[in-house]
Amino acid sequence: MLIILLSYISFLLYGGDISTLEKDVMNYPKEGYRLESFGNEYYISAQGSIKQIDYKYAFCICGRGFFVLQNQKNEILFTRNGFFKLNEEGFLVNQEGHFVLGSNSDIQNKKYEYISSDMILDKKDIKPTGLTRVDSNKRREIDYFLIMEPIDITSFHNDCVTSKEAIRIKTNIQQYAREAFPVSFEQLLDLALEIFENTKDEENIEQKKNICCLLEYQKAIIFNQFVFEVEDKQRLEMKLQQIKNKI
Repeated sequence: MLIILLSYISFLLYGGDISTLEKDVMNYPKEGYRLESFGNEYYISAQGSIKQIDYKYAFCICGRGFFVLQNQKNEILFTRNGFFKLNEEGFLVNQEGHFVLGSNSDIQNKKYEYISSDMILDKKDIKPTGLTRVDSNKRREIDYFLIMEPIDITSFHNDCVTSKEAIRIKTNIQQYAREAFPVSFEQLLDLALEIFENTKDEENIEQKKNICCLLEYQKAIIFNQFVFEVEDKQRLEMKLQQIKNKI
């Protein structure tokens, strides 16, 4: 509860506006995406639950830290979305084709190491922890990723961010795993209600209507995918109606 309370204070000071909320609702619950409206600290520190998938190039950070990417403009991006693939040259990239940087990279001096396909572990080589393998009777950790934590987020690009400063950190990484969205639908509704209450401008009415339509759409998907108790459904329905009443 303390984290959520601090998050509300943060978004009121940082990104609690209708346009940001509209983007957040539109992307919910996209894996790897984080709510911009909750502010920098929540964006950096939030942790979703871990789910296993049968895909060799799926990686999940367990704890703090971000994967580091280099895009086609040689810009450095940070992401929690470890759902990667190989490009035609055999290097690990994200779904937009940005290179995933290896642990020997030095981004300050613009020395970049790309992760090749022969560095990626196979499932048969991985211990149950997902952290070690047996290689010539020697164990080694999955340490070929450069993992950093952004200090001051400057801009958002879908599931990536840029930062003026970032520090290199060590963390645990699971392969064949993804991180689920770190915010519940009810938290999203609470966020929308708070921002609607603090936005009185009549010029935002159409945006508010669109947000309500998006929330209805997300609600239908969630109710279809997951089992809810009757009282939980009723509570969510009531909160959504409260949001509509603020238009």
